Amino acid sequence: MVERNEKKITVVVNGKKREASSSSKDMGDIEILDASGGFGEQQPRRRIPHAHFKKKRKKKQRFFPKKRSSPVLKQVWASALTALGIGAAFGFLMLSMFTGEQSVIDNAQGKETEAGETAAASVEDSLEIAVSLIQGGAFKTIESANQAKDAFIQDGYAAVVDESEQPYRLYIGIGTKKDHLQTLISEYESSGKDIYVKKYEALANESMPEEEKQLLIEGKQLLLAFIMDTERLFNDQDIKDRAALSKKLAEWKAEIEQKDREIAEFAHQLQQTDDAIQSYLNENEKKHFWEAEQFIMEAFLLYQKMVR
Repeated sequence: MVERNEKKITVVVNGKKREASSSSKDMGDIEILDASGGFGEQQPRRRIPHAHFKKKRKKKQRFFPKKRSSPVLKQVWASALTALGIGAAFGFLMLSMFTGEQSVIDNAQGKETEAGETAAASVEDSLEIAVSLIQGGAFKTIESANQAKDAFIQDGYAAVVDESEQPYRLYIGIGTKKDHLQTLISEYESSGKDIYVKKYEALANESMPEEEKQLLIEGKQLLLAFIMDTERLFNDQDIKDRAALSKKLAEWKAEIEQKDREIAEFAHQLQQTDDAIQSYLNENEKKHFWEAEQFIMEAFLLYQKMVR
């Protein structure tokens, strides 16, 4: 009979069983006969610690051993992929931006397309124009609008009043897109000016005589080309093909000056814009930029009036 606190261990030695029992208090070490000993001769005993009988857990092997990668290498790869993504997005944005702008300038200059036709002939036959305008205020009376305009001009800026509808709006900057006007917007905001930027579309009366319409379509392309040149001035970008654009303007002016007085005035404003841009490039004086901005906004208002 085994007491409750006793534990019984059976050991097989040379095919024969040996039993040993001990209380739980004495289980620190267990005596086991050597496997080579017999019953007739006393053999030295070997003491084996109790901990020896504990089962050791085997580590589970992976089907695919985990490869250890360097944290530095991971960081390098992440940075490289991020840079590639940003570069691709930025490149696409810049490509779409400048190819679109260049096509307008090509249209104004009458450059040939890959198909051998002039770019001006491939433009959509429409007088409508869309621009972004920086508005400096809206006024109930023309007198108050003109006072605000004079104050801007005295401060060295450019300003025009749109008298085509009420309230009378004061415009102090023009661009093809709002994004292209950020430098000019920052200039006004740093001076404490309260401004508002809006997209403006001038809808056209398409029922005018075809000859006059075609002349104004060419004038619209020249107008957009010069607006882009003023954008590049205050964004410190290079202006290319200046000579070609000036030449196209001179040719167009010669064609329209004897036909329509109102269109001739529009052409005159474009010419003054061209001269002011060239003066700025030659002398690098800021006043010439504001002169160019003044003339191009006045040209826009004239165009808007003619096509309505």
